[in-house]
Amino acid sequence: MPGVEWKIVDARGKSFSYDSEEEALEELHEYGPTASIWRREVYRVTLFVTKSVKGWQLVHPAPRETAGS
Repeated sequence: MPGVEWKIVDARGKSFSYDSEEEALEELHEYGPTASIWRREVYRVTLFVTKSVKGWQLVHPAPRETAGS
């Protein structure tokens, strides 16, 4: 059965899983200004194991610092 997985990656590269994009967007500010949101389409292999054909795709990149900031 196909599905979507979401994660936030912080500045240190640590990942945090979420059930939806909305949930990840609500929590994004908790992980600092360089955190980003990623998603991947998956299919379930077993109860707790999923596989992805395309891998993780960047959805909401961390904002870039502007000159003078």
